[in-house]
Amino acid sequence: MKELAIRNPLMLKDTFFYSYFRSLRVVDKQVSLVDKDLLKFLNLEELVLSANQIKEIDAVNLPPTLKVLELYGNKISSMECLCASPPPRLQHLGLGHNKLQGHLESLYVTSDHWPNLISLDLSFNDLTDLPGMLASLATLPRLRLLLLQGNPLALLPYYRGLTVDSLARLCVLDDITVSPSEKHQFRGLSHSGDLLAHVAQLVVTIGDVKGVQDTSVLDPEPGPQGPFITYSYYVTYDFVEDEEGEGSEYGGVLAEIVRPLLSTVQLGEDVPKEEVVEEHEDSAGSGLTSQSGELETSLASGGSEPLPGVADSAEELAKLRPRIDPRLCPSPGTVLFSTVHKPWTDVIPCDYKMQHTLKDLVALKAFLLAGTTVTIVEEKEQKGPKKKKELPKELRQDPPILRVLDSGLVVLEPLLAGEPLVSEVCNFGVICTLETDRLTSLRDSKTKSKKAKKGLSCPCTICDVRHWLFVKYRLTELGRSSNC
Repeated sequence: MKELAIRNPLMLKDTFFYSYFRSLRVVDKQVSLVDKDLLKFLNLEELVLSANQIKEIDAVNLPPTLKVLELYGNKISSMECLCASPPPRLQHLGLGHNKLQGHLESLYVTSDHWPNLISLDLSFNDLTDLPGMLASLATLPRLRLLLLQGNPLALLPYYRGLTVDSLARLCVLDDITVSPSEKHQFRGLSHSGDLLAHVAQLVVTIGDVKGVQDTSVLDPEPGPQGPFITYSYYVTYDFVEDEEGEGSEYGGVLAEIVRPLLSTVQLGEDVPKEEVVEEHEDSAGSGLTSQSGELETSLASGGSEPLPGVADSAEELAKLRPRIDPRLCPSPGTVLFSTVHKPWTDVIPCDYKMQHTLKDLVALKAFLLAGTTVTIVEEKEQKGPKKKKELPKELRQDPPILRVLDSGLVVLEPLLAGEPLVSEVCNFGVICTLETDRLTSLRDSKTKSKKAKKGLSCPCTICDVRHWLFVKYRLTELGRSSNC
């Protein structure tokens, strides 16, 4: 163009410019309106208006010579505006990363509007009607390349198979070549499309936890009457709430739904809640019901934890409210799921599998874009003697104290892009320390010495056999042998 301006500057007129350009790219320029001046480009074949602020386009203002139209990353909520007078020669239409949604969108992708369309990109919108969309796309005689990934409809387990079988002339689906063997594999699936459930199914698997500190070595040894302290560990993750009656059991493992807002979760330090409860037991009548079984029921069912009937002041009432760790608070629209509580070992086996079945595909897409937060939680339970006025042989169990050891975000967006599996090792850093390792080794050596002095033999109860198996595993791991 510079050379032409030097040699023949008289040619550089408006009519020359409008007839010279074959391709026009206006990307990320805050364009919001396409007016009729675009029709001055008499020979324009490619128009790229991606990453702008366009909500709708009057198709009357598009040059009829267009073969490629790209509108990625705009705010278009419906294709209806493009179908009033679409370019008849258009071969590629790119509408990915917009806001297309609703069942009516399938009415705008038929041969009546796009008879020469070869490539169509509708990826990463909010389209949910897969059968209706495929029925309309089947009318496009020249369609060979299609992108629908990133839409909620692509989360259906039969999405690819049904699409391949419904569009026999398709060559590429979601950037993956449709092979002859794939066509043969899914042959006939389109005839049973009405029988397929319109739900998405995802399986969450949690394996082993390593490197957790054995907190019990830091506690003093209990006296004859206690306090007796036990620790358990589990992993939580948030997920879109399943449909009622769906996905509650998978592989024989039952999930525990945790309602963290109702539990006593400390921020960085363990402040037992019973200290506050005891102050109000006399004034509150029967006081706070805090037995273990009742607390577990509250956590699983979502019921509220009872409070004393009388509070001296607003300050005293504030003391009764638990400190909530934000890492255990699920985001709106999700539920916190938990693995089974396990005692401490060097490697804590979770052995957790859960199938989630969901009908709200739009909500599932939003959740996958945000990802899930995985946490490791320590639960401390303490039993001690009751007050002097009560029977000394009975033990009082205090409300459990929860401590989040660490948490991290697991990215789930690849599932929207067509990946069948997301696998990640959550590395929260080394939680064990040299001091706790030394105390653990010292405790184990003391336990072994006591057993050797007493001359213990192998008892014949199931509980003790399990304990012996656990001890044997520890001894074998340390390169020792067991006398039992």
